[in-house]
Amino acid sequence: MGPGKILSGIKDVTERVLMTSAQFVVDGPVDIRWYGRKIFHMLMSHDEFDRLLVKYLNENTRKNIKEILDTIRVKGPGDVPTESARNTRKSVRNVDSISRSAGSSMNSLGLNTRTASGGFNDRNDSGLPPQPPIKISQTSGITQLRMDSQAQEYIRTLCTQLRNPDFRERIEAIEKFQVLCETQTDLVIANIVQLFDKFNPCLTDSNSKANYKALNTMCQIAPILGDNLNSVIANVVPLVAQNLASKNSEIQDMAANILDVFVDYLGIFKCEKKIIWKFF
Repeated sequence: MGPGKILSGIKDVTERVLMTSAQFVVDGPVDIRWYGRKIFHMLMSHDEFDRLLVKYLNENTRKNIKEILDTIRVKGPGDVPTESARNTRKSVRNVDSISRSAGSSMNSLGLNTRTASGGFNDRNDSGLPPQPPIKISQTSGITQLRMDSQAQEYIRTLCTQLRNPDFRERIEAIEKFQVLCETQTDLVIANIVQLFDKFNPCLTDSNSKANYKALNTMCQIAPILGDNLNSVIANVVPLVAQNLASKNSEIQDMAANILDVFVDYLGIFKCEKKIIWKFF
């Protein structure tokens, strides 16, 4: 995919690439900024580049990147960042701790756990809704997921809480969402679009605590959900990328870590990375 396809004017492609690239060049780790400059350097060869920049980026964004674009036009994207430069970014990711954090999260929230027989413990000291049961049946060799009314109600309640005006309620809902991903992955996959429609705004939450919690959760659940995120990843990536320009260093670092996790665990993101970053 070259500049002609990316700047074809198809909103879902052109707008996302331009907005994400603009976030990349403004802030974040040096390697992310370099990728942003390289993308813009390639796109500048397109006759409609300046017009589409005005069409899809707001005035403030264009002002913020104007000097950067002027420099790219004269000097190009610059040298590839060295390994030592990349290592200056603090690493706050540890995906190997997911299984350990799952247990601690469940204990702290008082949510149910699976019994040895595969069922669910009804114990719930926290008063939170019990974990919804999942029923699996085999029909013509195809696994089908059936949710009873209890599971459906749990999903609806969780979605509502994710958009609660109180940031403390949103943080609690984010914690529940992470535990659900860790303990009942099939249920999350079956409702992934509905759940992420309510979870996505938390990735750019106006409250820094809720914002960081959502990013941390995204970092933890990406390896669990893997390629099942394909149906929602196009909306998630631009939201995560916005945090690369955050003035909060912890939020900025976590956003960069999430992109690293996406590359490591998501096959479709590897493909999109080739399309967006390696098409030149």
